[in-house]
Amino acid sequence: TFLYNFDEEVEPLEVIDGGGGNFDKIVLDDPSPSGWVFIEVTISGVEQVEYRTAGPAAFLDSQIGGGAGQISNVKGSAGGNTLVVFGAAADLTGLTFTTWSPLQDGVFMLGSTGSDHLIGSSQTDVIRGSDGADVIDGGGGTDVIFGGVGQDVLTGGANADRFSFEAANESAVGSTRDRITDFDQGNDLLVLPFAAGFDFRGSGAFTNTAGELRFFHNVNNTFTVLEADVDGNGSADFQLRLDGSFNLALADFVL
Repeated sequence: TFLYNFDEEVEPLEVIDGGGGNFDKIVLDDPSPSGWVFIEVTISGVEQVEYRTAGPAAFLDSQIGGGAGQISNVKGSAGGNTLVVFGAAADLTGLTFTTWSPLQDGVFMLGSTGSDHLIGSSQTDVIRGSDGADVIDGGGGTDVIFGGVGQDVLTGGANADRFSFEAANESAVGSTRDRITDFDQGNDLLVLPFAAGFDFRGSGAFTNTAGELRFFHNVNNTFTVLEADVDGNGSADFQLRLDGSFNLALADFVL
């Protein structure tokens, strides 16, 4: 057991080696933590992170996720636990959680500045890509997914998920637009804060008025394109592809 009574005890370049045991763990027990940061620490042979007090703890994707040699279990405290995972290839599908509440605890995944491939956990995740062409899968749980700038492929996975586009430039127009592979109408939501106050025109045409949203289907009716005219020139400034044919309604959005 590697016990940290204070978050300041985590030292850069520190080596944590659990050896060949079956259940070595890192225990976090600071009564008022600002955050335990292990991203500059070498970790091997450790199977569990245990929160004895609530707070944020940050790891690299190479350190945690349930794969070979990685931390495979997270045990929470009474509530308010936050797990943060950095990296371009984070995969938390093999990570198990004990004493972890989707209403009180959180998992945050933050990609790199390049093209990321991120797969969420079974819990409620907030997953944020960056500037590259990202592939993001929320996994289980009710997730919030931010693709960021670049041509992204987004999958919510099980449960009701939110796909968030904070600015119109986060998805291009045409063949390089972002794609959502499994939009579940009635459960999933499209979060478009840049379109607050826009007029939703359904499948109707743009009217050369700034601030309009509409959708259309491709010729074969196999996917739906949501688009926005931001500046009122009658042409799309933002497009998003949804696999499948949907008649989108205002209830599908958070604007």
